[in-house]
Amino acid sequence: MAEGRALPAIPKRTASDEELAGVSSEILSIAKLRTNELISGKKVKEARATTQRIVEILLRGSMNRPSVVPDAAARQALESQVGLATEAGGPLVIAIPLGGGKAPVTLKTAGVNLPDNSERLMLAHLAAMVEAVRDTYPRTSLLMVPDAPLHEDFGFDPASVAAHIQRLRTMSATFGLDGMLHVADTARLIPSDLYRTTIEDGEHEVLRRARQSVTEAAHSTGHQSGKDVQNRR
Repeated sequence: MAEGRALPAIPKRTASDEELAGVSSEILSIAKLRTNELISGKKVKEARATTQRIVEILLRGSMNRPSVVPDAAARQALESQVGLATEAGGPLVIAIPLGGGKAPVTLKTAGVNLPDNSERLMLAHLAAMVEAVRDTYPRTSLLMVPDAPLHEDFGFDPASVAAHIQRLRTMSATFGLDGMLHVADTARLIPSDLYRTTIEDGEHEVLRRARQSVTEAAHSTGHQSGKDVQNRR
């Protein structure tokens, strides 16, 4: 590598408990600010119907730039799905395929697979959205469906995925998400014929099964439990 372009050698060290606590505290503060920002949005305040307010919060929370206009068809589909839950007064389970491992690129992740501060920031962002939606509709929970198990060809082995998911569950409690955030055991939800279909179709089926499991559990208990998502084939 040419002189002047090499990255400086930085010795590895383990962060102290005090440093980790400080980082977590700062991230929590950011999450609370984000929740207030989402709730106080102009379009959210102007929306009269519960479904419309929820959709505005989700769109505002998922767009990096306020100027971005969501696709009309996608917005309509989102309103339809949210409305199915809110109009019936049932649990609203927001499912998202996310997590289970890190990109197996050494220069990007230094060979580390377990969640770190990047996942803490992700959880803080998701926590802010869940809290904002629950301000309008309390029977809301978030379902993370780790999609790494769908990509073993990328180097995500089952043992590392299981360790990653367990750490995510532990981290979620730090953000007060215990009982509001479910992390699915994706490996148990993968259809047996997944590799005879497309990855996209397999992912949709995994999401469907995971969401169904959490929704059924919420209906049977009357509230969102913090239990792990189990396979209900």
